[in-house]
Amino acid sequence: MKNSKSIPVSRSELILAIVLVFGSIYFVMQQNNRAAANDTPMQYALSARYALVQGQPPATVVSSIPAEEMAHGIAPFIMVYDKDGRLLATSATLHGTWKPLPPGVLEAAGRKTEYAVSWQPEKGVRNAMVVLPYFTSGRQGFVAAGQSLKESEKRTNLAMAHVLVCLVASIFILYVVSWLRRFLVRMPG
Repeated sequence: MKNSKSIPVSRSELILAIVLVFGSIYFVMQQNNRAAANDTPMQYALSARYALVQGQPPATVVSSIPAEEMAHGIAPFIMVYDKDGRLLATSATLHGTWKPLPPGVLEAAGRKTEYAVSWQPEKGVRNAMVVLPYFTSGRQGFVAAGQSLKESEKRTNLAMAHVLVCLVASIFILYVVSWLRRFLVRMPG
């Protein structure tokens, strides 16, 4: 049997490995949390598109859910656009007025079967948005559904705090184990 030699690993290499592992954990958690924020808007967009395809007028479709003030609320909302990007109806307002999506969002949505994006109509107001095209015999356009990212971002910030605590604890434990090893090796015995 060959005598295998261990390759010494420096403390800084171990710290780098720990940071990379915890950084990766945070990245995966953050991306998963943000992607999950699209679930409710997707549900609302699909239901609204179905209603539009069945012939319901845009105003009826958006009135099926309570009105939402984006600056303060976190409830889902629906927006219906015509094929030219004109906002036909919405259940959401920003300070009491309709706030349409930027034109580039609808342009991008027109090239896909579904389009998810984060929309910040003003500082401090961020929404997870899902935009779907719809086609009926007499109309075509886009249905957008959104929901505030406030709660999702709170969870992401909490996850960041947890990951940082675990990262610091892991590095502390590494130093304690390293100190104990040196201490025990120096003990007479």
